[in-house]
Amino acid sequence: MARIASQFCYCLLVQRIPQRELRNDVSAVLRRVMAGEQLRVTVAGRDAADLVPIEDTPSWTAGSRARELISSAQADAGLSAELDQAFPDTTDQL
Repeated sequence: MARIASQFCYCLLVQRIPQRELRNDVSAVLRRVMAGEQLRVTVAGRDAADLVPIEDTPSWTAGSRARELISSAQADAGLSAELDQAFPDTTDQL
């Protein structure tokens, strides 16, 4: 029941546009989405797809930031020990 209610609320917040409008004026529709609007595309009156803005994330990162992210995501010591025990032959020993 909660899922139905959440879907119902989401549908009220999303404006529906027919596929014809998307086809005829894709640039304007995409500008609306890029501005933060969420749109649901319909085909013959039936829901077909949601257009939602994507997160504005950088497509690259500095090397120092990449090293920081990787080092902070290292496996904990317990997992490292288990992996060393399970796979003793590594390329480190070549």
